Amino acid sequence: MDTDTTSKLKKPVTIEAAKSAPKNGKAAKAKAPAKKAAPKAQRGPKPSAGGVSASDFIRSLPSNTPAKEVVTRGAEKGLKFSMNLVYAVRQAVRRKAGAPPARRGRKPGKVAAVAAVVAAPRASASAPASSLEASFRRMVLDLGLARAKALVSEVERKLASLVAGG
Repeated sequence: MDTDTTSKLKKPVTIEAAKSAPKNGKAAKAKAPAKKAAPKAQRGPKPSAGGVSASDFIRSLPSNTPAKEVVTRGAEKGLKFSMNLVYAVRQAVRRKAGAPPARRGRKPGKVAAVAAVVAAPRASASAPASSLEASFRRMVLDLGLARAKALVSEVERKLASLVAGG
């Protein structure tokens, strides 16, 4: 072997250089100076000896007052807070009171009203409602009134043409 090529391939490395060298074998990039952390946002002033905190002010207003109005009333009193604080304080009040969380979806009264329409008996008292009529009502509710009317009128036209001999 040629000694010139082997000396070019391997260079002596000191321990300090090995520690500071990157592990992946690529040359180290110059690091940009670290950015200073942004200062934290200042919160509203703490209540003085006789002052009211923002949370206490929010609790003092009725819960049905809109959050935007609560913030504007607080600004009039010299308190600075966001609508998010209003929501958070009201949620904490509900939790402490033991109120159940707000439910999503159709209200229970609406489901009962739909069930009453489906199970409603016929208008004439001479014949009781059959299960076919109840299932028809359910289908009308599933299809929607406009589509159900269109289907019924189509059936009426076909029956009329059959009766007429067409």
